[in-house]
Amino acid sequence: MQIETKIKDLIKKNGPISLSRYMEICLWDDENGYYTSDQVLGENGDFITSPEISQTFGELIGLWALSFYRQFIDKKRLCITELGSGRGTLLKDAIRTICKVTNDKIDLDITILEKAERLKTLQKENLKNENVRWISDIKGLSLEPQIIIANEFFDALPTNQYVKSKEGWHEKKVTTKDGKTITNYETVSTGVLVTEALVFIGVFATIDVLLSFIKKDFSKWAVLLVSVLILTFGCVLYQLIK
Repeated sequence: MQIETKIKDLIKKNGPISLSRYMEICLWDDENGYYTSDQVLGENGDFITSPEISQTFGELIGLWALSFYRQFIDKKRLCITELGSGRGTLLKDAIRTICKVTNDKIDLDITILEKAERLKTLQKENLKNENVRWISDIKGLSLEPQIIIANEFFDALPTNQYVKSKEGWHEKKVTTKDGKTITNYETVSTGVLVTEALVFIGVFATIDVLLSFIKKDFSKWAVLLVSVLILTFGCVLYQLIK
C-alpha cells in the first residue's frame, strides 16, 4: 500500500493527524518509507554526510571518544552508541582508530540505534567484523556510561509545529479535502504548550546535571532534584490536560 493511501486511511479513521505522525509515516514506513529505500545515502543518493566523504571524520570522533573515556569515565568498558548510523561508516572508522591507538587492548561495547531494516542490513555488512549490537528503542541501552554519537540525527526527527495568531496558539495538522492531503490548524490550549515546555526544560536540565556528574562535579544535586521534579510534573500535567 502506498504511503499516501495509508495516510488518507488513517485520517479517515481517526481524523486529522499531527505533523510528527505524518513525518514518521513518510520517513519510517516499513514498505515505502524514505529511509527504507535503496537510494538515500551515498554519492549516488539524495544526500551524503561527512563520514562518507572522508575517513578523517570518523577517526577524529574515535580519538575524541577514547580521550573522553580516559579522562572522565575510565571504566572497564568503553561503551559507544550511535543514533542512526547510516551505512555504519563513521563507527567503522572510529572503531578502527580506537583499536589501533590502544593496540586492541580495550573492551569496546558498540550499539547502534536504528529503525530502518534496510539501513541495518547495510550497517551489518559494513561492520561484519566488529562486535556490534542493534536496538530499535533507546530503552535497549545498557545502564553503563555511554558516549552517544548522533551525527545528523536530530534534524531528521519528526516534530510538531505550532503557530501563534491573534486568536491564540494553533497546532498544524494534516488532513484531507476533496481527496487531497492538506494541512490545517487546530486550536491548542496554553496549558498543553506550557507542559511541553516544562518537559523540555526538565529533560535538558537533567542532561546538563548528568554530564556534570560524569566530569565528577557533584555540586548540582539540588539542580538535579528540581529538574526531575519539573520533568515529572510536566509529564503528569500533560497527560491530564491533553
